[in-house]
Amino acid sequence: MKMLKHRLLIVATALLIASPSVAKKKKKAPKKAAPAAEKIELLPVGAKAPHFTLKPINRGSIGAGLGDPTANRFGATVLKKLVGKKRKPSDVKLVVLSFYATWCKSCQKEVPYLNELTKELAPKGLRSFVIAVDKGGDGKKLLDAKLAEGMGPKKTKIEIPIFHDGFNILQKKFKAAALPTVYMINAEGKIVFTKHGFNEKKGDKKKLRAAVLKGLGS
Repeated sequence: MKMLKHRLLIVATALLIASPSVAKKKKKAPKKAAPAAEKIELLPVGAKAPHFTLKPINRGSIGAGLGDPTANRFGATVLKKLVGKKRKPSDVKLVVLSFYATWCKSCQKEVPYLNELTKELAPKGLRSFVIAVDKGGDGKKLLDAKLAEGMGPKKTKIEIPIFHDGFNILQKKFKAAALPTVYMINAEGKIVFTKHGFNEKKGDKKKLRAAVLKGLGS
């Protein structure tokens, strides 16, 4: 009997030594780091801005329309007439493009401010354009309704030219996936400022104005 107990004790001891899970606690696997937020890459400052020809949907707007030097005979705004080597003599020093959508809440605040800024600084050489990316015919209807209603908390009537990029061709060319996206283009046709998003609490109104004044050389 004593011999049997002795053998059982030896077996039990061997099992304890051979089993690390019993002898000590398993180490917890390190937690995987959360994936980094996707970086938004816009066209770089210093690059030449892609040219475009689009007809404003709000005729009679500031800086566009028949008889305006920025427009062709069909009333469409042509970027290369405003900036770059082929531009005609013009007092335009800075072009601002703002990519917009009717469903974008920040856009509803940025565009009225850009409208106000352009009315003030157009005599100093500022031209601003809104490129709406609401898709297709339904998007155009939403855009028309928004323009008729007025934009932002004060229902501002937008007087700067608004283009409808219903097939999102310009949105892709300018890599404007995040809305709103702003580009500023100088008289040579080069991008001098880029930004996405608009937050008044973070001082974006002041930042936008400062960038415009810098671009105008003021």
